[in-house]
Amino acid sequence: MLGPGARNGLMMMFDNEKMTATQMLERSKKLQREQLHEFKKMHIEFPFWQGKEISLKNIEHALCEFSRYRRLQAHQLKKKSAGPVLASTRKVKLEVKQEETK
Repeated sequence: MLGPGARNGLMMMFDNEKMTATQMLERSKKLQREQLHEFKKMHIEFPFWQGKEISLKNIEHALCEFSRYRRLQAHQLKKKSAGPVLASTRKVKLEVKQEETK
């Protein structure tokens, strides 16, 4: 079964459509199964690692990261549960750079 982040990502992709755990897994498998067709349809030459298609495990990871990204966009991501985020990392780097130039 999918983890909570991947489940949230699927719900976001499908407009919060109600799905059972089995339906979510089937949707994930469909994403994995149809990736070549979808990339071709969008005229994307995806840079597969060592010529291998994206695995179901990586589909799950991508759905989870998609969920985190969307929550971050909506300012709903809690710092403690997500660890460091890019936005705060950039701020720290900018502050450090300004101090170095003084």
